[in-house]
Amino acid sequence: MSKCTPASALSTGRKKGHWCLLPYDAEGVSGTMLGAGELTDAPDVTLPLGVSGWHGIHIGFWAPAIHETRPTIIKLKLTGDDIFHRIWHQPDNLSWLQTELRETFWTYADLTDRDLVIGQQKKGFPAALHIAYVKLEPLSPERVAALEQDRSRTDTRRVVALNDGCSFIHRDGCTTEEELLEQVELYRHSDVGTVSWAVNYGDATNYPSNVGTMVGTGYDDFETIGGRNMVESLRTLTEQGIVPFESAMRHVHSMGIKFHAQFRLGMLAAELFTTEAQGAFSRNHPEFRIVDRDGTALPKLSYAFPEVRNLMLSLIAEVLEHDVDGIDLCYIRGPMYVGYEATAIEDFKHAHGVDPREIDEKDERWIRHKADYVTQFARDVRTLVDDVSTRRGKKLEVAAQPYWTEALNLHHGLDVRTWLTEGLVDTLQMGPRDEAMLALIKAHNCELVANVGARTPENYVKFGLDGYDAGAVGIGIWDMNVPQYNPEHWEILRNLGHRDKVEAYAQSLPKMKTIKLKSVGEMDICHTTNKDTPENWPPEMITQITCG
Repeated sequence: MSKCTPASALSTGRKKGHWCLLPYDAEGVSGTMLGAGELTDAPDVTLPLGVSGWHGIHIGFWAPAIHETRPTIIKLKLTGDDIFHRIWHQPDNLSWLQTELRETFWTYADLTDRDLVIGQQKKGFPAALHIAYVKLEPLSPERVAALEQDRSRTDTRRVVALNDGCSFIHRDGCTTEEELLEQVELYRHSDVGTVSWAVNYGDATNYPSNVGTMVGTGYDDFETIGGRNMVESLRTLTEQGIVPFESAMRHVHSMGIKFHAQFRLGMLAAELFTTEAQGAFSRNHPEFRIVDRDGTALPKLSYAFPEVRNLMLSLIAEVLEHDVDGIDLCYIRGPMYVGYEATAIEDFKHAHGVDPREIDEKDERWIRHKADYVTQFARDVRTLVDDVSTRRGKKLEVAAQPYWTEALNLHHGLDVRTWLTEGLVDTLQMGPRDEAMLALIKAHNCELVANVGARTPENYVKFGLDGYDAGAVGIGIWDMNVPQYNPEHWEILRNLGHRDKVEAYAQSLPKMKTIKLKSVGEMDICHTTNKDTPENWPPEMITQITCG
């Protein structure tokens, strides 16, 4: 790694604004490691590769637990590319990890006249990194042909990548379009076929809106560093004329991937620790709040009021003026949508002749009555989307994210059976867990996307295969922007549209190769004088941290 250029960016010791060169020795490999601390602020450097033709690129790195719970983040791109790819790894404090190198596959590429550019995550929450080596694996003409044939397939593009539209900005502090697009560029040769990008959080938006309130409007003090990162980043991007969802949409379209605008439907009317994410409508209209059974007004708006439903409809209409391929109604963010508001009580009295406060709150009449307001919203959305589809001469899709059983949905005010009967949704994205719910979806010719909520390699495989068995057209990954840079997760996620590969993962999950370190710099980490460490504490850990 000492061959990186420019040489002026390298140093043999820790130095601000420079990469540190650290000699290391490990089992079967030794050399010079390229490292930077969280606050080093190292510039991009280029590693000459000096090869031609197609190769697989593998990265050997060190993630010492001395960085506590903070991740290692490695940013890589090839010369000629504008957008970095990331490798992210979270060290484990009490493991052998800190005394091992990890090797992970990065990508396949034709390396003729191309070199490797290495960068550091310096904005938002900065991250340290240590790269030990780059390994190049030549590909035979047969492998190249097979790879290109597989990349040209569209039938395997079944993954729906959900993105909350905010957590990566909290974390990374993006201020350029290239940094923003790191979220989606890695989908280029993957099984991702649709990106579902959240554009709002109730009446707060992550774009300049004429209907809602952009996050951070009017605020200059923040409870968290992440909240400050998001607000300042959105302001900087907006000043440059960059709208995050528009940039992501154009980029994924250039890769042949569909883009859905995701709407998070619950409208919080008060926030204690994230006031910068509260919209003006919800803050200024206490008369539209949900009311509890005992008469307490709650800090959330009710869909029993036409004004609240129309506010969300207006947000959807605003976004539909852009070149989206559909919308994703995220009902699980979140219930409840109706309570004991005066209008709901009076409507119920008129329909049933009884005050709902005088019957059990689980009475089916009352549960269905509350769900009727949300169903009316779903009808209005369908009408709106169909009208826009007619005007644009292109069918726009309506996807919805409910819960996985009919009873659970009704409990939260979601009458999915009526949605299906009236054709209010084209696709339901949910966990494929309940046979009755799956049969209901199939009976109404609605498409199913099997959603994975708990993001673990085991769940990607389990729900992926369950989804295939249930006839799902896709596999959705909740906030995939969180786990997608973890190599052991990404290996599965990028191949989730290949059922044969998912079945293979069910037998053996992908794991990074590990190589035992002997020394780094002047530190020997394969010997120790402390022979009485607890059983689950490797002696090398004591050596490295305490030199004891």
